[in-house]
Amino acid sequence: MSTRNFSMRSGLRSLLWCGLASALLLGCGAAGSDSDDGAGSGGNGGGVVREGCKADEICESIAEDVRATCDDSRSGPRLLRRLTRSETEASLRDIFPELTTAGWAGVKLSVDSGSKLGFSNDANLLGVGGSTAREWQKTAEDVADVLTDDAVLGTFLPCASAGNTECATEFVNKVGRRLFRRPLTGDETKRYVDFQASVATRSDFTKGLKWTLSSMIQSPNAIYRREIGAEKDGSYQLDQFELASEIAYMYSGSTPDEELLAAAESGQLDGKEAIRAQAERLLNNHPRLLANVENFFVEWLN
Repeated sequence: MSTRNFSMRSGLRSLLWCGLASALLLGCGAAGSDSDDGAGSGGNGGGVVREGCKADEICESIAEDVRATCDDSRSGPRLLRRLTRSETEASLRDIFPELTTAGWAGVKLSVDSGSKLGFSNDANLLGVGGSTAREWQKTAEDVADVLTDDAVLGTFLPCASAGNTECATEFVNKVGRRLFRRPLTGDETKRYVDFQASVATRSDFTKGLKWTLSSMIQSPNAIYRREIGAEKDGSYQLDQFELASEIAYMYSGSTPDEELLAAAESGQLDGKEAIRAQAERLLNNHPRLLANVENFFVEWLN
């Protein structure tokens, strides 16, 4: 796979789907054995699914069909891809585990429209009209209410008791990095810290945090993930953080975890082997992997 195509969205997806095909084959018993319980002999439990997949020749055929397209990658269009309802909920729960502990009911977003092929992640259908914007606002305010509640805030942000600018800055940078799937710029940090202070002067420090968090969740930087890239050698190549988001949402249906973000921040997602290693890590260990793969087949095969 050429560097040019590899760096583009469709080329990356070819690489990721080839890895997924190999994992599915492993789960079906790549060595050709067929145990009584349907577990097969491939690996030590790291495959995607094993139960009931006894027809090794069918699994081999499926995997070969996918692998046959691995070297036929083409540059995809540059776009902003709005998070789906399920991606939004998974992302918020992974960024803020306190939501689940506090019994958060979930996002206020309507079910996404399906494409002609049945998939809910068609970027052409995932717009933000007035209704969706209001639902996102309700979701953001609901999340902010939970996280700034007195029973939760101390755990979520231990420095909140200090109520100072340093704590507000820590909050903005920490939350923004996860919500935006990249570090904030200096201007972004200042804008949100100033907004927090402006609200706090009219109410209190916690209210300032609440409305700052609500505004960050509603930011286009949080709602959309970038597949824009930067021009290089006559093509547009995804940057490290765009690659991290592509890998994360492909495999987990959720935001990049800390390890993946750290790899992007240090420039370690440079080359297909590095990307493959991160994809395999998520494939073998991410708690949302099975649900994400299952959802793909549910939408694909109805």
